[in-house]
Amino acid sequence: MNNIPCWQCSAPVPPDHTFCGQCGAALEKAPPRKRNTQPLSPLMASGRARLLVLKGAREAHAGQSFMLGAAQHPAGREEGVVILDDDPFASPLHANFFYLDKNDLYVKDEESLNGTFLRLREPARLKSHDRFIVGQQVFQFEYLELAERYPDQDGTLRYVSPQKSTRFRLLQLLDGGRVGQIHASPTNEVTIGREGCDLNFPDDPHMSRRHARLSHDDKGFLLQDSDSTNGTFLRLREAARLSHGDCVMMGQHLLRVEVNPA
Repeated sequence: MNNIPCWQCSAPVPPDHTFCGQCGAALEKAPPRKRNTQPLSPLMASGRARLLVLKGAREAHAGQSFMLGAAQHPAGREEGVVILDDDPFASPLHANFFYLDKNDLYVKDEESLNGTFLRLREPARLKSHDRFIVGQQVFQFEYLELAERYPDQDGTLRYVSPQKSTRFRLLQLLDGGRVGQIHASPTNEVTIGREGCDLNFPDDPHMSRRHARLSHDDKGFLLQDSDSTNGTFLRLREAARLSHGDCVMMGQHLLRVEVNPA
């Protein structure tokens, strides 16, 4: 039988011996060897991520990926390391993907014109002037503070329609910032979809039959996706932590986050 090296002094020791004859080390108590194998690239390290392009400004963009191996990853139409080619709705510098606490990936909008949107994983609280995307439609949520009467400066009351207990309205935003449909619900609840909802968009190929729902409770208003195929996207107000499988929309680009297991 071949001798084996002692874990402490490397002297040859017969395999049936319990102790090393040279240094006396107990062979059965040998500490586990540390594996110091280094990855071929920092991008392969645990916790590092990439962005996969699901949809871009052109069909050829789909399938491209951007590796997120540094600390900061600016994204935009002209600047940064994540270049949103040929996307007229993306700002020159649009957003930034960065790490905090070693491997926690975040995204932050960089005051872009059209904003950065994150697909909802759970219901989200809305604030006045929040924007969200359902299918191909962009909406703006606005609180309403309606008065009981609207007198002129001399005290004369203005003619107004009968008041209802509406507390918010939804504005459909069109190209150039123009306003399309405006919807104010007396029940303080709105469903959005292709058909059978309060707001219907039968010609929108990316909208599910019942896509999203906006409701009210004691704490305010909630936006919730209704298990739609393509999801509901809310515009970021501040930096958001990303997880594996999250989807981010910037301009015409839809990006999926893929994080290496830790």
